[in-house]
Amino acid sequence: MKLHSVLSFSIFLQVGVLLSEVRCSSNDCGQSKSDNNGSFPWNVGIYVENQNHLELICFGSVIQSNAVLTAAHCFYDNIKGSLRNATFYIASDNLAKKFDLKSKPSTLHKVNKNTINIQKHYKGLVNLFTYDVAIIKDKFHFNQIKPVCVDWSGDVKDNNLVGKQPIWSNNKVVIVEQSYLNPDDCSYEAPQDFVSFIAEDKSCTKIKTSGVRLGHESEGAGVVFSSNNRWYIKGVISVHEPNQGKVSTYTLTAQYMNWISNVCATV
Repeated sequence: MKLHSVLSFSIFLQVGVLLSEVRCSSNDCGQSKSDNNGSFPWNVGIYVENQNHLELICFGSVIQSNAVLTAAHCFYDNIKGSLRNATFYIASDNLAKKFDLKSKPSTLHKVNKNTINIQKHYKGLVNLFTYDVAIIKDKFHFNQIKPVCVDWSGDVKDNNLVGKQPIWSNNKVVIVEQSYLNPDDCSYEAPQDFVSFIAEDKSCTKIKTSGVRLGHESEGAGVVFSSNNRWYIKGVISVHEPNQGKVSTYTLTAQYMNWISNVCATV
């Protein structure tokens, strides 16, 4: 066998192993028994330090033990056009809207800014929140966290008319049902000035659950659907319409699979 053939075969094997490690979710991914009365086990809260307390600013989804998928705008300064000059934390259980720094949970994870991977084309409000995805890649020590499934191959079909997502409402995390909206329906349901945020990498949802409304704390959350008794992530909540708090856009993860895979493959 020629040397270049041997080298090519070796590289092929190494790449194959790497991709299998990245793209093979754990056997218990997407498993949830509490989606009707509590948070999904992959949902985490993202906090920012503000003087002597921490404020909940976004949600995120654990997609593997060392990777949290969320929205880029959670960390972005629209004025400066760069990462916010702030200190961020992630919490996986006993979420609250605000923590006192002196009594913060022991499971709270301080985020190293070098571990925040914002999609390189994201420019915030300048490009109407297109490319609004980010991954925090770090060594987390979460309690009883199970990742949501990722449809790496694109073979899992979402035949549901509704999806689900966690939101912050009435001082707790609740799971709500959402109807998928096409662009025309989204334009009808939301104010005209919101329509411009339906970018080419976005779709729309409307909350079906009564008595709740979206707030900025729920942005970054994963929109998920069920298939064969597993939950798969379909998108990441980007921005919501603030007047009624029912309609939001979400970034379609299917359009970012290569980027997500590449980030997950990094050490």
